[in-house]
Amino acid sequence: MGSLPLLTGRPSAGVGLCGSAARGDFVDGWSDVDFIAWNLPDGSKTAEALTSLVTQTAQRHGLHASLHLADETGGNARRLGPLYDMKMRAVMRRVGIDVPVIAGTGPTAMADAPTATDLGAQIHLLHDFATTRLQAPAGSDTERKDAARRVLSVLSSAARQTVSTREPDMSLRLPTVADALQQHWPACNATALLRDYDTFRRTGARNLDTAERLARQAHAAIRCIDKCTTRG
Repeated sequence: MGSLPLLTGRPSAGVGLCGSAARGDFVDGWSDVDFIAWNLPDGSKTAEALTSLVTQTAQRHGLHASLHLADETGGNARRLGPLYDMKMRAVMRRVGIDVPVIAGTGPTAMADAPTATDLGAQIHLLHDFATTRLQAPAGSDTERKDAARRVLSVLSSAARQTVSTREPDMSLRLPTVADALQQHWPACNATALLRDYDTFRRTGARNLDTAERLARQAHAAIRCIDKCTTRG
């Protein structure tokens, strides 16, 4: 892990790289570069300076980039709601697996894995988010692309959350996730959509009509994943 002058004086703080950039399946123009920081209170000068650094770097290189802050429970320190807490805890569980610590100190505690009841509630949150985004009006190509990206992201999150309850340390790249979903829940028809989405990403994720077509199938696929979870 490296050093970062902004973290001087905060020996328990650290920063990790997460998402597609950490997993090795980053797609330029489609994927975000996501960072996560822990033991940095929201509103602190250090957190604000680090957020500014990420924003400026993203603008300089023409990337989507963001910094997320984890609180002491592994949830979102910015209190953005249960969906954000769920995704934050999922990322914190992956520190040292496919979330490398790139500056500072690693977290001393990881978020607990979800129970079956928790997982069902989390997938409902993802489904509701996908449905809401699909129903929201989107005028410009940028808005349409953002809606499709986010809907397909929560589909991927639902699948990753589900298969990681069976194989906590497995790779979360989409082909591996699709294979695990097929293995553990062969009746789940979300597998085909995940593979189609992976093919779309690997070939450059350039066609907006294709992205929207895939996104329109996402809420039904998440419902299917939910049924797989309920049945065990």
